[in-house]
Amino acid sequence: IVNANKSKSKLLSIEEWTERYKEDLGQRKQGKKFTFGDILLDGYLYKGARPGNITIIAAATNMGKSTFALMLQDNLINDNSPSMYISLEMGTIDTYDRLISKRLEIETRKLYEADAIDDINEKIDNEMEVLKYSKNFCFCEATSVDLAKLRSLIREFKQRTHQDYCLVTIDLLSGLKGFMSGPNGASTASSIEMHMNELEALAKEENVHIIGIVQLNRQSDNAKISHVEQINNLRPTLGDVKNSNAYCEKATTLLTLFRPKYYADRYCKDDPATQTMQDILEVQVLKDRSSPSGKIFKYMFDGKFFKLLPLIEDEDNDSSKLDIDY
Repeated sequence: IVNANKSKSKLLSIEEWTERYKEDLGQRKQGKKFTFGDILLDGYLYKGARPGNITIIAAATNMGKSTFALMLQDNLINDNSPSMYISLEMGTIDTYDRLISKRLEIETRKLYEADAIDDINEKIDNEMEVLKYSKNFCFCEATSVDLAKLRSLIREFKQRTHQDYCLVTIDLLSGLKGFMSGPNGASTASSIEMHMNELEALAKEENVHIIGIVQLNRQSDNAKISHVEQINNLRPTLGDVKNSNAYCEKATTLLTLFRPKYYADRYCKDDPATQTMQDILEVQVLKDRSSPSGKIFKYMFDGKFFKLLPLIEDEDNDSSKLDIDY
């Protein structure tokens, strides 16, 4: 009876704690890593998409939040890594439009031209010959997913795939039912903080890593500039994340997205520098519990096909390391 009670206890002796840690070291030695589905993130965030943790990805409107999330998801599908994509913003068909546009390099408008459908169907059938081996992925579109339903979906996924771990992407996190509201008229920030605590507990109990997509404050959408040189003034900071303290307290990693070209086209389209500017998506690490903050990763952004190409930079010439307090 004593041994049975000990095995169920949350308390660890120093010997048990050490034994568990050495098991983890053994897995690291064997090269086990929980991938984000991206060469840049995996190379820098050395703990990876570890179970029990939450990554927040924040960006303003039109920065490419869903495109970035879908890139990660598509790479996970290719690797057959256990993953779920829960879309609470875009519908099933719209999301698949983007996936097919990305994978087959077909413009979205072509997907709606009647005389192109037969050819597209044939290409999708050929693509499914590859995708049918990706058994460790599920997509979900639902309008009434709360934390209890999320737990149910994760458990159903595990039963289907016979996997104990998965990476769960939620786009948008604020779309979870009840996430932005709490009991007894609690403030939005208090409600988010409460639900982030519950989300972290769920991630630990279900052995999953959760990526939550969130929107920056609307004031960041309304910011204006008059010269290309001012674009960096629009780069998001922690304070631009809606209810940042509520989200970031429990987030292991906080990433923000920024596309200078979008703002140049919007506010400085007559500037000659705008005409030659490449469309680069910048992903900045504003917070990570294990890695230095401030690092910026860059991706060539192709909005035509919802594609991103990671740009590998020489570390010796890397000028993207910034000191940021959060």
